[in-house]
Amino acid sequence: NLHRYIDYLRRLGEKLKECHKEDLEKAIQDIDKTFLEFNQQSRVVYERATILIGKELGEAKETVISFGKEINSIINNNKELLEDLKISLIVKTSLAELKELDNQKAEIASNTKEAERKLSFIKEKEGELEQKLTKKRKSEEYLLQEERKQKALITKGEIERKLLKLKKELDFKNLEKTFHSIDKKLKIVREYESDFNKILSPERNELIDLFEESKKERTRREIETIILRKEEIHNVFAEKSILENPIQELANLKGSIEQISLEKEQSKKKIQKIEENINLRKSELKSQLRKKGIILL
Repeated sequence: NLHRYIDYLRRLGEKLKECHKEDLEKAIQDIDKTFLEFNQQSRVVYERATILIGKELGEAKETVISFGKEINSIINNNKELLEDLKISLIVKTSLAELKELDNQKAEIASNTKEAERKLSFIKEKEGELEQKLTKKRKSEEYLLQEERKQKALITKGEIERKLLKLKKELDFKNLEKTFHSIDKKLKIVREYESDFNKILSPERNELIDLFEESKKERTRREIETIILRKEEIHNVFAEKSILENPIQELANLKGSIEQISLEKEQSKKKIQKIEENINLRKSELKSQLRKKGIILL
């Protein structure tokens, strides 16, 4: 029990050294809490240890009590000074916070100014690009390109109508009757009836060979003509529009404008929040200074 009480005394000293040094009010609270915990934790051990060496331990306990009273006396006798120190610390902290908030506000304002410069530049580019697009839409090259596409659309419709006509002429119902007992040929007939576009594939002869001789050559010629025309319109539709690049560039610019505008709005809200914090800190600072008779306008 003696060794345990000595250990409590050692830990008391260590905890007092660790008391909060930056915040005076917190330091006083720490000291009170440390003495309270020491008394609660060491009481039973002290009472048991005094059976063997009561006098020496009594002197030690009186020293601890005396030390605690001395600290309380210092605190009570210097309340005004301690209050001044407390206010000084609050003022120092508030000023540091105000400086940091001002720095944050200045940085955001600088970034916003740079964003506005970029936005102005991009909008200028956007206007130039829109003028360029308007000019291209009136150019002979673009008009000819659009004319080719319109003709290709007409040709596409004609091809679809020719395929429908050819399908009717081939008379699949009659073909099914002719080859109803020949599974392999009947399967071919039904496949092409179900998906007539297959007639344009390299395997088309498997169907054409089933026709009577008078139909074979004529059907081949018609299909070859359709295939050629489909290739022609495919090339037209695959042709890259002269407006494609400027339209994409314009879309990118508009995306940048939207993003920068959003960032500007977010910066505006951040500055409003910082200004609210600045006003709050100033109010707290004025309140502390009024306690010392200092009035800030």
